[in-house]
Amino acid sequence: MKFTLSMAMLLISVSGALAGPFGLEKGMKQGALDIQAPMEAGAYLLKSVPKPHDDFQMYGVTLGEQAGVCRIVAMSAEIENDRYGLALREKFEKIRSQLAQNYGSSTLYDTLGNSALYDDNSDWTMALTKHERVYSAEWKMSNSAEKSGIREIRLSLVGQSRDSGMVTLLYIFDNVDDCLREISSKGSSAL
Repeated sequence: MKFTLSMAMLLISVSGALAGPFGLEKGMKQGALDIQAPMEAGAYLLKSVPKPHDDFQMYGVTLGEQAGVCRIVAMSAEIENDRYGLALREKFEKIRSQLAQNYGSSTLYDTLGNSALYDDNSDWTMALTKHERVYSAEWKMSNSAEKSGIREIRLSLVGQSRDSGMVTLLYIFDNVDDCLREISSKGSSAL
């Protein structure tokens, strides 16, 4: 009986450990991650994640030595031949709908700058590339404890060229301030 109860508790704790986005958790330490390469101070590209999503190809994290993981970013493969942004927006809405099932409704930002040079529909993706257009959705968590310490989620479209772009998804945990302070002080101490 004790063995069965112990095994059940172990299974619950293991499944809970992989319950965060892509199987990653707030506060995970560097040794628990499958790191491919450092990108910049405190930011790492991952080789893999425990629970990959079909629409994302690359994953990265920001982490501090003490705070652990404080941000997770996922990037889709490049979507090409899409100067009107139709395939980009379709992929975006598919992922946004999936996120809404877990986190509720989001705020959509679909803006084109007043002085944008690329304001024609056939330049939709180019406007993203030139940072004249913003197309993103945000979820702000009122009670981060309910969703694994997640403070904010941002789903965005990023232009790569005149007719290609990608979808990015950013999770920001409620330990991000401590994490970024830690990373900053580590860089300052090297001077």
